[in-house]
Amino acid sequence: MINVIIAGPPGNMAMVVTKHLLSDPRFNVLKRALTGPEILDKNVSIGNEIIELVTPEDHKEVLIQAQHVFDNFIVVDFTHPSAVNLNAELYCELGIPFVMG
Repeated sequence: MINVIIAGPPGNMAMVVTKHLLSDPRFNVLKRALTGPEILDKNVSIGNEIIELVTPEDHKEVLIQAQHVFDNFIVVDFTHPSAVNLNAELYCELGIPFVMG
């Protein structure tokens, strides 16, 4: 099973990708997602799942926690273009594989 952290909800692409990953038994979508600074809700509902949204000041902490819990995982990032460089730098700093859309 592939563990996945999503970056980008509640954006449309991130929500669509998350919905598909949740329905595929090959993937385990972690119940915390990375999001931007200007969110209204702390959670999003995707299918039957509630995903906690984590703002940028806590991204590094959440990723480090995930590294301690899971042997491996990837980040699937569909964030805003203004966040791409900082996110990629963080993933590289922590040695986390990622896919960016």
